[in-house]
Amino acid sequence: MAVDRRGGAGWCGAVHGRRRRELWRCVHRDRATDQTIAQIQTEGPQIVAQMLTYDPKSLREDFARARSLATDKYRGQLAAQQEVVEKGHRSSTSTGR
Repeated sequence: MAVDRRGGAGWCGAVHGRRRRELWRCVHRDRATDQTIAQIQTEGPQIVAQMLTYDPKSLREDFARARSLATDKYRGQLAAQQEVVEKGHRSSTSTGR
């Protein structure tokens, strides 16, 4: 019975190499996730403050910036709330308040 020695070690090395790459991807993904979480914890409150702060003189620009900072899921809700504020601001300026 003849044994093909060419495939044995190469196949085993290929399996282990694949596992190493998968492990590296998993570890790299975990590091990226940890970095993202740390960044959100640091910058998140500032981003929220920027989204909720506006100047009546630059209302439209401020609101556009806030929408650009919002997630896709939240952007529609934020835009609806901004419309209410903008309508209220227009009515208060037209009545001289």
